[in-house]
Amino acid sequence: MGGRFLVEPETFAAGTLLTPGRILTLGDSDPDSGATLTVVNAAPHGTRWLVSVKELAHRDATENLRGVALRVSEQELLQVLGAPPAPGPADLVGWSLFDGGRQIGPITGYYRQPAAPVLAVNYNDRERLVPLQPELIDRLDAGAREIHMTLPEGLLEI
Repeated sequence: MGGRFLVEPETFAAGTLLTPGRILTLGDSDPDSGATLTVVNAAPHGTRWLVSVKELAHRDATENLRGVALRVSEQELLQVLGAPPAPGPADLVGWSLFDGGRQIGPITGYYRQPAAPVLAVNYNDRERLVPLQPELIDRLDAGAREIHMTLPEGLLEI
């Protein structure tokens, strides 16, 4: 397998950000500290991404990355995306979920699942789980802290 490892992205822009030559900072490190990795290639692998970096030549070297966050600088994000990145699942906790214009309730948490992250939403005083799939999202309103979705019929009654 070489120096490849799996990454669980917390953004919907992983395909745009994990391009050859992209510099990734390890955890909360300062990019000038030398704690960076350079993407050689990346490919989707289910809900994750299989990434190769220049600095790690074999599989054993990637073991030290287990659980370490990989980040792209804010300046680079703005340059690549042309706007602030869409929030990841963890950023949506505390936002309000809407379905077709109807307010469902506050997002209280999220769970990582194989197919897609799942949002925990307080609906009628009970926790309901809503898959965070891009095709269900109509729009995100960061200013109002709202996510507008079109949910499958009956999803909230399960």
